[in-house]
Amino acid sequence: MLTCGSIKHLLYVTTARYGVQNPTAASGAVLSVPAPVAGTPACSWRARH
Repeated sequence: MLTCGSIKHLLYVTTARYGVQNPTAASGAVLSVPAPVAGTPACSWRARH
């Protein structure tokens, strides 16, 4: 199961890896991310409090 940290890390690695090679693909990936990552702020809020 993915944790908030691993999701952010995966996004960072994906952007870092493909953003240099293909900015358009990176933009598409970033735009498609909000749906699966929508729960991340609540998750990190819960982790902090």
